[in-house]
Amino acid sequence: MRNGGAERDKRPSFRELEALHALVEARKTTSAAAKLGVSQPAISRAIHDLEKRLGKQLFHREGGRLVPTADGILLYQQSLPIFETLAGLGRGGNERSSDPVRIIAPPTIAHRFLPEIIAGFLQAEPKIRVLLEVGTTSDVIASMADGKYDFGITDAQLHHPAIVFEPFRR
Repeated sequence: MRNGGAERDKRPSFRELEALHALVEARKTTSAAAKLGVSQPAISRAIHDLEKRLGKQLFHREGGRLVPTADGILLYQQSLPIFETLAGLGRGGNERSSDPVRIIAPPTIAHRFLPEIIAGFLQAEPKIRVLLEVGTTSDVIASMADGKYDFGITDAQLHHPAIVFEPFRR
């Protein structure tokens, strides 16, 4: 098994997450099954497999209903963006996100080169907002590695395992 295989085995499947979401919202396996168009045993099996995979109890019974535990609620909340994205794709993807495109760059690049490029982009795409942050090259690398920005632009040739560097001009 390659390195990382064990992590992949602990990652929930989409079907398991789908069952989790339906069950958190419906609180009954029969209602969750009806929502997803599957059998009640399929929901129970998916939740059982998910709990076994994660080694955590995600629900407990309370008066005939299944109530999510703190771990169940946390997993539900962490996976909400997946389902929100899929819902947006289901609408045809015509709606633009209100989230800005986040860019970070050192002062020279941010003040000298990017204003004209960003202005041209905004003329072509007026519904998209752009957030430009100015920071040191170290800030660019750290922020990109932490996922705080969509794009980091720097004139340094650095290597970081969490970042894909793509030269756009030589």
